[in-house]
Amino acid sequence: MENIRQHFARELARALEQAGLEAKPAVLEREFNLRFRGEPVTYHGVRRWLQGETLPTIDKLQLLSSWLGVIIEPFIPASSGHAAEEQSLTYAASQTDQDVIQAYLCLDENKRKAVAQVIFLLAKQH
Repeated sequence: MENIRQHFARELARALEQAGLEAKPAVLEREFNLRFRGEPVTYHGVRRWLQGETLPTIDKLQLLSSWLGVIIEPFIPASSGHAAEEQSLTYAASQTDQDVIQAYLCLDENKRKAVAQVIFLLAKQH
């Protein structure tokens, strides 16, 4: 079964190609840093994204979403009232969590949005 980092890498490569860009670290590093206002990303860092070794932080995911249309909801842990920018994307997912995410990823975009809204509403209640 594909893990969440591998799924992100596949989605990122697809989005780059749809934007007419090669899914290569040098290309992603250059194009990303042209758009990002924070600390620049490194070649090694974006290579790890493309290899499915790591996930970007939330601020970087948000840029990838607005720039390339990458759907980022599956890659963001549920908020518990903390600012999204402060959260880390490194967390341990149980097998049930992974199964739920896999099922979510099989849904069409409209159903994903509906599920995301329900999750965000439930998370706000706690």
